[in-house]
Amino acid sequence: MKKILKQIGWLIAIIAGIAILTLLFTGLIQTGMEFFAERNGIVLTESTLYGVSGTLGSGLAAIVIWFIIRYAKRLDFYHCPNPSDSTWTAVFILFIIAVCRIVLPGIWAYASYALGVEAALVGNAPDESIWQMILFGVILAPVLEELLFRKDIFSLLNMRFSLFWSVGFSALLFAAIHGYSAEGFVSCLIAGILFAVLMARTGKLMPCVIAHILCNLESFYYNTTESTNPIIITLNGHSTYNVYIFAFALIGSVVCGVYLWDKREIKKLSSSSLS
Repeated sequence: MKKILKQIGWLIAIIAGIAILTLLFTGLIQTGMEFFAERNGIVLTESTLYGVSGTLGSGLAAIVIWFIIRYAKRLDFYHCPNPSDSTWTAVFILFIIAVCRIVLPGIWAYASYALGVEAALVGNAPDESIWQMILFGVILAPVLEELLFRKDIFSLLNMRFSLFWSVGFSALLFAAIHGYSAEGFVSCLIAGILFAVLMARTGKLMPCVIAHILCNLESFYYNTTESTNPIIITLNGHSTYNVYIFAFALIGSVVCGVYLWDKREIKKLSSSSLS
């Protein structure tokens, strides 16, 4: 019991630290950008100001936390010995995309509609931020975040804690660093868990990067597509995919989940030692 409480306390301290560092770095970068723009007569759009400061701020916070975990106990890099199963990996990537990008947001939207709860409107991204979404969201973020959270943070945590705690810790850090709403936090938390499981199963980073890129690419399309697109609907101010796409993704995720469970790969993870 004491060990569990100690692990929970350590996790809370890390999350609090990363949240404080993110706010600090983001605020400093944003202030610096505003000061530089004012002195040089440059007009900054909100998407540029918040996009750049938020991305760099959260990135710096994650790097600081990585250094703390990486060098606090002089740990070496961890290499998972398990071979990659290409079929399992492909199915699991489809499972990740369906659950994190369609099923979870859809459940949130349809539940709010059924309960009559007004949700915050999710608008389309402004034109001037499209290049930022491509550069930061589709290209840089998946690579850098997988290097930080799966290759280093998850793997190093797995040297110190059990697989269960390592997956949970790294996923919570992954969700906390994004600083989204409650819905976004849950979505990022589930994504972090699934990415960590994928890393643990394959022992390779590339499947995680591919899955992350595909998820963010779908998000890019979702956030920039025109509201007149028939596959996007609005329920109580909450944008989501229409019922046919939602149902297809839900059925697909169930089929993928049954396949993965029958393969007993996920069950093996809870009892296997990767050290």
